[in-house]
Amino acid sequence: MALMMYLQNSIGKQLKWLYPTNPDNADEWLEQEIYRAASDSRAADVFASVFYLPKPRPLNYLINELWKGPTAVVQGVLDPLNDAKGRAAQLSSLCPGLRVWEVQAGHCPHDEAPEAINAALLQFVDEEVMQQRASDQQLQHQQQQGQIVATTSS
Repeated sequence: MALMMYLQNSIGKQLKWLYPTNPDNADEWLEQEIYRAASDSRAADVFASVFYLPKPRPLNYLINELWKGPTAVVQGVLDPLNDAKGRAAQLSSLCPGLRVWEVQAGHCPHDEAPEAINAALLQFVDEEVMQQRASDQQLQHQQQQGQIVATTSS
């Protein structure tokens, strides 16, 4: 309970710390929304529940073994809560098809630096998704024209 009271009374200060390059984006509306949620009568129960969740699967397993598709990570490298740059580098080394964009922002880069996030995502969609789609369409066209014969092994 003391932790919740401390957090409720220091939301603005914590937000400014989490948004190092653009603290103005951690505005009064965001502070009030966090305060409203933290003041809910069940907030402490929600906070405590994270200690009883099942252990998550490693992210590299989810990307390499379950997803197996193009993946973008847009990381705020100034996140004061962890070694964000190191984590992004480690994930990149463990996932061969992963693309990492390092953004000069903190814990909430999508809110602190939305232009940089949007640019990275648009580049990813253009280079990874649209080019793959064009290649797939070209292959399909060649198959339809009889230039490529699909074979199956029995």
